[in-house]
Amino acid sequence: MIKRYLAANASKKLQIGCGKNPLTGWLNTDLLANQNVVYMDATKPLPFSDNSLDYIYSEHIFEHINYQAGSKFLKESHRVLKPGGRIRIATPDMAFLIRLYSQSETDISKRYFKHTIDRFVQEPKFCARAVVVNNFFYSWGHQFIYDFETLDYTLRNAGFLNTIQVKPQESADHNLRNLESHGKILGEEFNLLETIVVEAEKASP
Repeated sequence: MIKRYLAANASKKLQIGCGKNPLTGWLNTDLLANQNVVYMDATKPLPFSDNSLDYIYSEHIFEHINYQAGSKFLKESHRVLKPGGRIRIATPDMAFLIRLYSQSETDISKRYFKHTIDRFVQEPKFCARAVVVNNFFYSWGHQFIYDFETLDYTLRNAGFLNTIQVKPQESADHNLRNLESHGKILGEEFNLLETIVVEAEKASP
């Protein structure tokens, strides 16, 4: 499937951890493979030659691997991207959690608290900030939550340049627009609240 995809597509775009969001024109990969999705583990070396891909994208996957594995994944991504290639990562935002806990409650934060407690928390069924923040850190197999500063540092350490933050669905590059699906699960309003999206590039020669 990988060979067929690379042979058939001029623009070579890899999605890591597609889940239920396979994207048209992308090589969609996941730990759960099927006839349209290739098995791939983001913690292992990527099965591509150097300088062979144009884009790499992941949504709400990066937080599920520990920092060391995430750093290795970014170094592998840098290796397999072509010069000028871009990576886009959507992941939960630590800065959102800090604001949620420390700032005065707003209408949207109150609704986010209630939504989280009602849908995701078994015990305690108590609409408190600490309950919501703990749930965010320890549920769903989360292992490391990033903010922009840490994402930028880790991307630069892997060799990437020009890290920028963008909103879900938005990008200056048309190939990276309208990719995110987490809002379909959480609701677009809450997804905009909790998700950070960054892009970075591999230096051109």
